[in-house]
Amino acid sequence: MDLSWERVTSLSVKELGRKVLWRCQKRLRRSPFFPAASRQTLENLATEWRNAPIQSPPPLTPSDRFFLPAQAGNSITKAAIELFPSEVELTIADGEKTLAGEFKFLGYPTVKVSGSLPYQGNPVPEIDTYFRRMDFLVSLALSFAYTKRPEFLSAYRRLVAGWLGQPGLLDRVLAESGIEVSIRLINWVMSLRILLAAGQTAPLSEDLSRNTSAWMAIQARVIELKLSAGGNHLLLDALGLRMLGCAFPHLDPTRNREVKGRSILLRELHRQVREDGVHGEQSAGYHLNVTTYYLKEILLSRARKESIPKNAWNRLGNMFEYASHLLKPDGTIPMMGDLDGFRTRYREHLETRMLYSAGLVLFPEKATPYPPELETHLSLWYLGPDLTRRARSLNQVRRQSYVPGTRSFPSGGVVILRDPHNATSVHFDCGPFGLEEFPHHGHADCLSVEVCAFSRSVLIDPGGFAYHRNRFRSYFRSTAAHNTIRIDGVDQTRIQDLFEVGRTAKPAPPLTLRRHEFDFAEGAHQGYMRLSDPVFHRRAVFLIKSSPSYVVVLDRLEGTGQHQVEQRYQCVPLPTLPRIHKSRVDVLLPEKNRLSVLFPSSLTGEPAMNLRVVSGAQQPVEGWVSFVKGELEPAPQIIRSGFLRLPVDLCTVLYPWSAESKSRRKRPRIRRKKQNSTSAIGLEIKGEDWIDRLSWNPQEDSINTLDDENPTRVFYSRSINRNP
Repeated sequence: MDLSWERVTSLSVKELGRKVLWRCQKRLRRSPFFPAASRQTLENLATEWRNAPIQSPPPLTPSDRFFLPAQAGNSITKAAIELFPSEVELTIADGEKTLAGEFKFLGYPTVKVSGSLPYQGNPVPEIDTYFRRMDFLVSLALSFAYTKRPEFLSAYRRLVAGWLGQPGLLDRVLAESGIEVSIRLINWVMSLRILLAAGQTAPLSEDLSRNTSAWMAIQARVIELKLSAGGNHLLLDALGLRMLGCAFPHLDPTRNREVKGRSILLRELHRQVREDGVHGEQSAGYHLNVTTYYLKEILLSRARKESIPKNAWNRLGNMFEYASHLLKPDGTIPMMGDLDGFRTRYREHLETRMLYSAGLVLFPEKATPYPPELETHLSLWYLGPDLTRRARSLNQVRRQSYVPGTRSFPSGGVVILRDPHNATSVHFDCGPFGLEEFPHHGHADCLSVEVCAFSRSVLIDPGGFAYHRNRFRSYFRSTAAHNTIRIDGVDQTRIQDLFEVGRTAKPAPPLTLRRHEFDFAEGAHQGYMRLSDPVFHRRAVFLIKSSPSYVVVLDRLEGTGQHQVEQRYQCVPLPTLPRIHKSRVDVLLPEKNRLSVLFPSSLTGEPAMNLRVVSGAQQPVEGWVSFVKGELEPAPQIIRSGFLRLPVDLCTVLYPWSAESKSRRKRPRIRRKKQNSTSAIGLEIKGEDWIDRLSWNPQEDSINTLDDENPTRVFYSRSINRNP
């Protein structure tokens, strides 16, 4: 889709220049001249390899300057069986399914294949993509390393030969995007290195080895010809070149790919990653993927004894720090932005889970401990047995002494509020839509919150679903799918296509305050200033850490005229729909706990707003979540809506009830308190034997620092009610 005028005027000159350059490159690649020139180059390379003399060096002679040394497989295999016996069994089971022709891709039914693999023509286009990426080669290589069963090696050779024997192979490779070629090339490199480390000095026959080497070099040339203009695709392209150049430097050595790939990765580190370590695409899943790419670059640099510049090392440490803080108490991550099928607890994401162990040993001063179930046997193949054991030991020690607390990432616009005693946490997203010139994976979710209670996710981001042009893709990117406010039925950011957007909502940097009794965060955005009656949205979040612990969300909508206002809160899938009781909704949780969502109507003086709960609605699409790419799951969404005259203040109190709570039947009473300042919001929340008073004055110019003992913009106090 062409850039709209609205989108053009929202970009800076530099961002617009990079966007236009990227568009020109795409058009050039589609022209009849580009394929002809690239085809001739690649055909010449293929002929050169086919006619190479027999006495030339063995085609798959590895380099020892790689994070997986040759002949290291025996020690790794022993450590894997000792440390990760269940995961080794699961890996072997995956290899056996491949032997049987069964392929399971995230979000899609199992595909059964007899004979050659269907690289195209499957009912779902993503299945074609997964087959072409050939992730199953790594599974087969690992299965052989753990068992030494020859059938795994035979299947590996057969699948590689089958891909190389496709008719019109060069046309197919030229038709693929650079990122697809990069992923396949990385899988080839890693699987061959695993086989070499497992003692297979000749994992392929001589002819197959020579043909494989030729096509590895050809695919690297394709990546160079189709190098992405930016975003995580460019990083993956660079990693593919870097890994191939380091693992097999004799393949087309004049290209110096290990140097080229490293140069791109270090350059893009400062272009794409914000100063506090948050990747610019504003997606939790893609941040973890990108951090994994840079972990491999760190390990390659260590193996090759190449130093990393100090400023780059500090930013890498911030990336690992953000990745570790993204983990919720239940071991999952917030699903903000596109995830591309990511879910932390899914064992398919072994490489991403590996970065938690790596972060703890590489950046011990920044990384936090992680749930033991996130440890993976794949760490052994990248870090080695010694560092993996050290990470496990360090994680056990840190988990005993670590006290979680609130953490702010202002450049990325993410604030994570945590109560260390009551297992309550809030992920507050105040960040920009994404990379300005490549906003492909962002969602219209500014000022959205995710809430955990009793160490469980309760209110969540719905995820990303899939990259199809349909109403579900549009819904999952829309404001209506997220835990924020929608005005007049439109999105904060104008969603235009699968990945394109119009003018994006520009947020203000989040402000935070941390105290012993409470933590506070504030954000704002101007996404609705484009309306005929402009609206400016501010949101403040209080996490009350005094027992009982709860969350207060305050919204101020500044503007004039009457507008349709919708407050939305998306719940996790639940066996029982939340119950509506006048101005509150009770979300029933496992183990007889619950979260009460309270909407005090007296706060604004406006007529009562309509309160409803929807789940799995089709017209319009509402109440859906997607934990895995391609999968949909109905889940309750709480919607409070009405026509309000602005300016207006709205309040939501998220109050967890424990099954053991003595005051379980008595909900807190909430009323507004008059303030000296006309712009301030004051609340009094009265429990069974306590009274909380808090206020927020969003008109103050700046917030106090964390060390200031006399805040004027934010106030909170608790008093004990002796006569309840």
